[in-house]
Amino acid sequence: MKTIALILLVAASAYALDASKFAVLLQAGTRSNDAVESVYNLLRDLKTENVNVQAAADKKNNTDEAISASVIADLTTVSLLNKKNYDNLAAVRADVEAQIRDTYGWLNFAEGRLAEIARKTESLQELRCYANALFVKSLADHQDAINVVQLLKQDVSGYITGGAAFIQTSSIADRLSSYSHLFQQDAIKRFAQLASSNGAESKRDGTVGQQVFDILTDLENELATTLAHLQEQEIISAFALAKWVSDTGAEKAWLETEHERKTAFLEKLEVQLPAVLASQAKALKVWKNSQLVVQAAQQDLEEKREFYAEETARRAEENAIIDLVIQIFKEQVRALASQTSLKRK
Repeated sequence: MKTIALILLVAASAYALDASKFAVLLQAGTRSNDAVESVYNLLRDLKTENVNVQAAADKKNNTDEAISASVIADLTTVSLLNKKNYDNLAAVRADVEAQIRDTYGWLNFAEGRLAEIARKTESLQELRCYANALFVKSLADHQDAINVVQLLKQDVSGYITGGAAFIQTSSIADRLSSYSHLFQQDAIKRFAQLASSNGAESKRDGTVGQQVFDILTDLENELATTLAHLQEQEIISAFALAKWVSDTGAEKAWLETEHERKTAFLEKLEVQLPAVLASQAKALKVWKNSQLVVQAAQQDLEEKREFYAEETARRAEENAIIDLVIQIFKEQVRALASQTSLKRK
């Protein structure tokens, strides 16, 4: 602005010179030429100064652009590294939270499985006790029935060999009726048929006594087979329970050991999570701050660019004014010189 004011002042002075005053200057000879040359030099110096200042500004602008580009690139790299660090911590946080969820899920499963094993073990033990009591009762019933059948066979054998005068099939049927639930029903029916035809000849081997003996033998064999089957089933059932208890015992031991290990692991995870969250929050803050630093550097560069453009435009405007003033001044000098020459003639 000072330069423009000085230019305007010089221009006004040139316009203020009238023909008579300028004639005096021209008549002054060397001093008048020096005065005109001084004005020219002043205007040229002003423009030269502007040109030099603009050259320095151009150089500084190029330097600023290069430095700012490098600084912004470095700051952007730092910001990207900070974001990567934040993303890594976010992944760590997600992994820790997932492990906590999975561990809680497994612990719930293990606790449910242990409770199921305990319930089933108690239930099976109760059922086994009840089944064992039934087995003992059935064993006693079958053994009693076998003893009765053997006694009846002795009686019938005496009848067959002639040691007994007669045999009452109805009495035998009555004595066996208490164990009818242990026999097949056709055996009881055969006794009933023999009782209704006591003394009749048997179609198979000729005597009622032999038929009764054969039926009793069949019953004894049936009872012995059933008793052996009961004993076998009892052994199988007891072995199956023992195997289940053994298998589930191993599973239970493993679940309890793993439950203890995973509980300790869960405690570590729950201690680790707050630290991870704090680190992630800090990393987020650092990343956001680094973004702000990049934005500030970019803003600073834009402000420098705007200032450079404004100053360049201002100096260009001043140079244009200086050129105009020089042109006007020259025209005034020529005009005044021409007027002075005409007056002399």
